Amino acid sequence: VNISPAKVEVFVPEIAIPNTFTPNGDKVNDELTVLVNEEIRIKEFRIFNRWGDVVYSTPDINKYWTGFRESAQMPSGVYYWLFEGVRNSKQYIRSGYITLLR
Repeated sequence: VNISPAKVEVFVPEIAIPNTFTPNGDKVNDELTVLVNEEIRIKEFRIFNRWGDVVYSTPDINKYWTGFRESAQMPSGVYYWLFEGVRNSKQYIRSGYITLLR
């Protein structure tokens, strides 16, 4: 039997943001982290509530959202996120939704 080696391709997403997180203090999924391909430089990452108010904003990819706006705990619900960055000298924008569960 002649077995040739298999070719495996690994898909690495440009940006990875979970669709749900649970900041309830149990140390499991308590923080919303953003994973970004090294080719992309972040300009701003923002999270909005259902009325369009910014509840979290950072230009630092090493920071994360804990489900608070200033010192107020945000309620369970669906939030909109917007990622703005630069890739190969061109604007890079992605957006989506995240569900916060308490």
